[in-house]
Amino acid sequence: MNRDLGYPVRLFSPTAAQTYRNDLANPIWQEVAGFLRSSFRPDLCHGMDSKVREAFEAYPDPATFYRETDIYCYHGPAYFLEGIKRPYYAMLLLETANQDCSILDYGCGAGDDGLLFSQLGYNVSMADVESKSLAFALWRAQRRGHWVGMYTLNVNWVIPQHTIVWCMDVLEHLPPEQHLGLLNHLSTLGKRVFINLVSDPHADGRLHYPVDVPTLTDHVRSFPFFHATDFYEGRVRILVYGEKT
Repeated sequence: MNRDLGYPVRLFSPTAAQTYRNDLANPIWQEVAGFLRSSFRPDLCHGMDSKVREAFEAYPDPATFYRETDIYCYHGPAYFLEGIKRPYYAMLLLETANQDCSILDYGCGAGDDGLLFSQLGYNVSMADVESKSLAFALWRAQRRGHWVGMYTLNVNWVIPQHTIVWCMDVLEHLPPEQHLGLLNHLSTLGKRVFINLVSDPHADGRLHYPVDVPTLTDHVRSFPFFHATDFYEGRVRILVYGEKT
């Protein structure tokens, strides 16, 4: 399979990222507006973390927040369009460029990564807790004509094994006592796992939790395949682990 490996580069060039984020007429923001309809707020189309925290404070508990908020319908696309994950995509493309493989986007949010992978020709499934952002991901896939598997994590569904499990910006939303368990669980869902560990000095155990990067890194060293790469002056570490090919 020959994939257009230049597509993510063109999509996330500095000029394109700036244009997309500031132009409400671009296709991605039009999707957000089309899904949210009368509740669409153009002032939230900038991805500011402070707006996520403001939204969080309006809910009685994290479970209700993640289930009912629509803030990630804005924040996910804005973060995607910023191009921050472009080097992570490059790692995936280098490993799987011309392979027929399946990708599970675990904790998919609004579905930006999974839809990108589908655009590139991968067989994609997406999974997350029941939420407005997961509903938005399904709506977008159907609207774009992409066939993707869709799994709701807080129901008793069995997710089949994929070639790759892609899990970005998930760990910091979970209490630390769940982190090792998630790393182990992800390894049962795919042959290789790509996951990011975010060092956030402002994590206060409410919206975001601290992530023990050294301990989690040491844990996955025991897998037959292991690789770690740091980005953004060490604030983000990408772990790739699982089976040897």
